[in-house]
Amino acid sequence: MKNTMEIIKDEIAKGKTSITRTIVAKFEGNKIKVSVKSDNKDYKCTATLYGFDNNAMTWNSIDSIAPSSMTTQAGLKNETYNDDVIIKKTQNDIDNLLNIATHLLD
Repeated sequence: MKNTMEIIKDEIAKGKTSITRTIVAKFEGNKIKVSVKSDNKDYKCTATLYGFDNNAMTWNSIDSIAPSSMTTQAGLKNETYNDDVIIKKTQNDIDNLLNIATHLLD
C-alpha cells in the first residue's frame, strides 16, 4: 500500500523583498515543513526541508537545495504574480524536497 502525505498548511508570505511559500505536511506520523523563499538577491533564496521534533517542539533542518540549484527564480516579489502563479513557480523545488522527505521517512 502506498503511503500518502497529508498537507496541513500551504501558505504564501510576501515580504518587502521576498516571497516565501511554506508547506506543512504529515507523512508516516512525522510532521515535515518545506520552505521556499525567492528574494531579490540570488544568494538569499532558500529551499529547505525541516522535520518536527516532538520532544523539543522545534523544527530542525533536514536538507536543502543550494540557491544556485533552485528552479524557483529570484525576484518573484518584483513581478505582479498572483498566488496561483507563485505556487506554480515554486512547485518544482517543493516537490524535490517532499520527495526527499518521503525517501528519508519511508
